Amino acid sequence: MLGAQGPIINSLRGITLTHKTRKTFHSQQFSAFMLLWLGLLVSQFVLSHDDWQATEFSPKEIYAPTPLPDRVVLTWEGDPATTQSVTWRTDASVLKGVAHLAIANSNGRALKTASFDATTTLFESDINDAHYHSVTFQDLEPDTLYAYRVGDGVNWTEYYHFKTASRNSDPFSFIYFGDAQNEVRTHWGHCTARVFQELHALLLVQVLAQPPRHV
Repeated sequence: MLGAQGPIINSLRGITLTHKTRKTFHSQQFSAFMLLWLGLLVSQFVLSHDDWQATEFSPKEIYAPTPLPDRVVLTWEGDPATTQSVTWRTDASVLKGVAHLAIANSNGRALKTASFDATTTLFESDINDAHYHSVTFQDLEPDTLYAYRVGDGVNWTEYYHFKTASRNSDPFSFIYFGDAQNEVRTHWGHCTARVFQELHALLLVQVLAQPPRHV
């Protein structure tokens, strides 16, 4: 009897292995089916948007100001070795503008900033009203890299940088642009980006031909 049990046990083992193999095979079939089902579901979801049409936004919507600062412009009004001026735009709900200034360093968290209150002016046009804020930094150190940001005291831009002019007769380069009326989005951004890689300043002259309310 004991000898006869050997073939039986071996047969049972074979049946057990076969059962495991079938179980694995069925599990793989189920996984493949689920992947196929999910793929069909996703494709149906994507294809269901084929009738979607993009909406064209009006200039009033595209150029609308918000409470967050935009159109940040840096220039100078006095001696570029010791002064710099910055202006920026918000919507008319922001009643006060503030600028922070510090000598730049390698650790932005350790900037020792000074705070400057901005002069705020209402600008009215045919498409929207906005507040323009302006600050002039004075008594700066010549030939020095500064970091600055603008905002309302709570909401800020990132830190931008400028370097004051030298007191010495160091070489200085700039580029003069006329009125960029055509292909502004296609070429203008690329052109100005290349300019600032090599030059110190950009001088832009525009023709204001519209009535004053459009200026």
